[in-house]
Amino acid sequence: MTQRRRMKVLIRGQIFASVYEAAAHFKVSPYTVYHAIADGKTDRVGIGKGKRAEGSIKKRGGHLSIPVKLGPFTFPSIKEAGRELGFAEDYFPKLLREDTERSRQLIYAALFRYEAAQANKRKDYLTE
Repeated sequence: MTQRRRMKVLIRGQIFASVYEAAAHFKVSPYTVYHAIADGKTDRVGIGKGKRAEGSIKKRGGHLSIPVKLGPFTFPSIKEAGRELGFAEDYFPKLLREDTERSRQLIYAALFRYEAAQANKRKDYLTE
């Protein structure tokens, strides 16, 4: 019977005797380590979405989204801001990235419409 040969793994300057040892050290599955090796991204092993900055998810109430403030309005995320302002799902982030005169005009116009709609909602609520 042949003996299995272990593959040594280098992750962030540490050498591990096997994929399984590295996976146990970083508390991930061996599949994650194999996948990182195949992608050439072993330095990312054990750094999950929430562990990039110390306590980053807890500071935002357990959500990955970051609140966005546009004028007097605060939205829970860029996606939600675009939805509330009436833009297609991927269009609003694109406008923010472009940062051209035209994109700013479109955003301002949407904000004015949103502000008017909010004012109408308040007025209707108060008259009921």
